[in-house]
Amino acid sequence: MKRKVLFIFGALGGGGAQRQFGWLIEGIDKQLFEPVIITIGPNENKAKNHLIKYPDTETLDECGKKEEFEKFFLYRKLLNTGVKKHFIERKGYFYIFKNIRKILKLEKPGVILNVTPMAMTYSFLPSLFGSAKVIHGVRGNGILLSYKKNIYNVFHFLSQMGINYFVCNSNGLAKNIQRNGYHKNKIKVIYNGIPTFFDSSFNDENTSPPEMIRIGLIGRFTKVKDHEMFIDAIHNLNTTRNFSVHLYGSGELEAVLQNKINELGLERKVIIEGWVSNVSGVLKTIDIVCLTSRFEGFNNAISEAQMHGIPVVTTNCIGSDEIVADGKTGFIVPIKDDKEFSKKLQLLIDDDVLRINFSKNAYQRSRVEFGIPKMVKRYESFFTEIL
Repeated sequence: MKRKVLFIFGALGGGGAQRQFGWLIEGIDKQLFEPVIITIGPNENKAKNHLIKYPDTETLDECGKKEEFEKFFLYRKLLNTGVKKHFIERKGYFYIFKNIRKILKLEKPGVILNVTPMAMTYSFLPSLFGSAKVIHGVRGNGILLSYKKNIYNVFHFLSQMGINYFVCNSNGLAKNIQRNGYHKNKIKVIYNGIPTFFDSSFNDENTSPPEMIRIGLIGRFTKVKDHEMFIDAIHNLNTTRNFSVHLYGSGELEAVLQNKINELGLERKVIIEGWVSNVSGVLKTIDIVCLTSRFEGFNNAISEAQMHGIPVVTTNCIGSDEIVADGKTGFIVPIKDDKEFSKKLQLLIDDDVLRINFSKNAYQRSRVEFGIPKMVKRYESFFTEIL
């Protein structure tokens, strides 16, 4: 007998949680489980109209890329998979409550998995009326990463009365929410799964020193990612090696970052590339990937970089020390420390042997720890266990 698993999303965009659970929905054993989606956001007509306007990712203009990332990336990805989707517009709490209740009565799921805090906020009360096991996916969204008491933490803490399990994507995040008072018996850790992209063994022919070292940072332009610290670290570099820096993403701080780049005279070195749909294609052109975040749960960008055999320099945000083996596949530095970040980054720029060794180690380690099939199996075992 198939077990029905209901995934509740906000919009079906391209954020880390959407992509992560999209891979789970694609990979889950359909002989044992039936995935069903509720999306709280744009209605299906808006999603269809977006795909009519942009029939494939090659036709996306800048406006379309932004819209796709925020609302429709996962919708396009799952369009032809046969997975049932229910659309609820965000028209107020009572409207959403009523429609979620209606869908729960229709579908009768064994498991309800709230992908994000917003999804859990809307579905919390409706899910209390059924017999399903309710799971909240705790991601690196900042709400549960601070010890500060605020309304969000209070709500999440009280939600333990109705939520059976909290799934964290790193041990660091699990320890953090335990410190905030969450019961350890309700916490499950399952690492994010990362696509392997290509499966051939690491090829030494592809590791010859490049003439130009390309450095990349992939992430939304928001305060939590601390791009400004990264730009300061680039400004601190004192290397004779040719290098270029590429910022991939979009967000409300884009103009601020461009102004800072111009003020420091880095406009020829640091390029804002915008949002990209083909992350793997970008990573194949990059020699070093950086992350300067203050908060994370499990950062997909540096995980994907390691899967490509790319060394990483990252701040010691939650999860980074589980993704990157410090001194073996990359470097981990204190949060907000642009001088130490610059020092470690310069080591990788200047030392070709070190960079290539880190690349080999990252390629091998990531395939053991973070493949999507391993993540899917862990969720399947978890669902079977709680049911």
